[in-house]
Amino acid sequence: MRSVSLHESHRQSLAAGLGLIEEHLDRIEVLLKGLEIEHAPLSILERTAEEERNDIQQKVADLRQTAHRFAERFSIALEEASVRQMLAGEVAGTWLILEGCRPRHLRNNGVEMEPSVSAALEDGVQELLTKVLILRGKLR
Repeated sequence: MRSVSLHESHRQSLAAGLGLIEEHLDRIEVLLKGLEIEHAPLSILERTAEEERNDIQQKVADLRQTAHRFAERFSIALEEASVRQMLAGEVAGTWLILEGCRPRHLRNNGVEMEPSVSAALEDGVQELLTKVLILRGKLR
């Protein structure tokens, strides 16, 4: 695959995003290793079968390799990310998490929510999202 040229600011933003992905993959691997430890603070019911754990570890490794190839293709060095871009990436991740907390997304688990509870939850999530958007504006 041939290399693609990006503007420096785009490359730095992507470096920040890829850095966050690397951190998430590291945390997933740490959690999976914790499942292997006999005295880990997890109940027996929470333990993942070894075969499934190995499959997840393989998929994490595959995702990491694909991210590295992506970085190479676009000439992205993870150390290019500025602190400001890393902060903006963290704020963007916070926004995504809060979007998933909206009542319409929580309905996916099959349990209905009372309309008054749904409205109160939506208001609370919206208030949090408003604060996140203000913070994001400060980091642009």
